[in-house]
Amino acid sequence: MIVSNFVSIITTARNAEVYIMETLMSVYKQTFSEYEHIIIDDGSTDQTPFLVENFKLHHPDSKIKLIKTEGIGRGKALNLGVSKATGNWIAVIDADDLWHPDKLQIQMEACSAHDWDVLGTAGTLFTDSEVLQMGQPTRQSKIGKVSQSTLLKSN
Repeated sequence: MIVSNFVSIITTARNAEVYIMETLMSVYKQTFSEYEHIIIDDGSTDQTPFLVENFKLHHPDSKIKLIKTEGIGRGKALNLGVSKATGNWIAVIDADDLWHPDKLQIQMEACSAHDWDVLGTAGTLFTDSEVLQMGQPTRQSKIGKVSQSTLLKSN
């Protein structure tokens, strides 16, 4: 199996002006550069689309593709993003999330090394009242089959 490492990152956003710039920067600072960043603005009434366009203007190499919709809902917005994706891999980052700069690099190395088709990772919940200290990510792997019934119960 040939593994292509191009990743389509999908972000859905609706009235996300408070956090969207941090999310965009967290993707922009990835050490892995084989990606596109598809942002679906799902009918924001705040400054979210303006902030995304402004980020693109100041970071012309940001690989952002902004698609605007009129409030189709998160599920349909994600599906729209997938339909526009050109990568062989899909990664989702919510409009209020942050990634470690090495996240994609480590994940793509793991997928290539193990010939994986799917990869799930852990996260850390934080609030904006906390100071977030990102430590070094671990490169642990736990290989196992996940049944559909197990996936429906938890992920």
